[in-house]
Amino acid sequence: MNIIKKLTIPASIIFAACFFGAFIHPAVAAEFKVVIDAGHGGEDPGVQLSRTVNEKDVTLAVAKMTGEILSRNKAIEVVLTRSEDKALSLDSRKEVIQSAEADLLVSIQVNAGFGTRASGYEVYFPSYAVPRNRENDHRKVIDEMIDMTNVNNSIRFSNIVDRELGRVFPREGRGVRSAPLAILDGISMPGVLIELGFATNIKNRDALLQKHTQEDIAKMIAESIRLYFGVPPA
Repeated sequence: MNIIKKLTIPASIIFAACFFGAFIHPAVAAEFKVVIDAGHGGEDPGVQLSRTVNEKDVTLAVAKMTGEILSRNKAIEVVLTRSEDKALSLDSRKEVIQSAEADLLVSIQVNAGFGTRASGYEVYFPSYAVPRNRENDHRKVIDEMIDMTNVNNSIRFSNIVDRELGRVFPREGRGVRSAPLAILDGISMPGVLIELGFATNIKNRDALLQKHTQEDIAKMIAESIRLYFGVPPA
């Protein structure tokens, strides 16, 4: 548990925060910090859901709603990798994520493919690479223990998200899975990637285009984060 104290934030850091990401919280240290990553953005639209709405729009809407809900809880600080429709490279995203020194990463995406019958949400956690070099290096042993702890906590959070999203999409969960995803690779914190549904499935697509569904998703992601950190409701 962190000791809450008043912080003096240099102007250079404030500028960097505005340029790379957005903070949703007062300038008082919270107990926990989460990074919410809205997939795609700018000239990278992601998959198309309608003539006027793309994946980047849905992920940003859900990310911002989630951040707004969490901002009511003074125990949790939120950092968005992007707070507007702008292009953000993988390297830039990971720079925001790593520099935040957060306790959790949540990346939001929309799925596509596998024909029109594939449907439902998926939650991915980072895979753990078994080290090949087992020399008696204490630093490596400690790093491996940290990596394993992060993976275990990612799995724990994945299961919470899987359960909570099931309240929005009953019997639509496709399970919790491990995969070598670029956004999760090498991050120094627990993290998950959530595929909200399939843009190529009519039912999923129509639901994701509805604001009330986006709000329900945001509420469940925010609740998952609260439960994971074990803090009381705001």
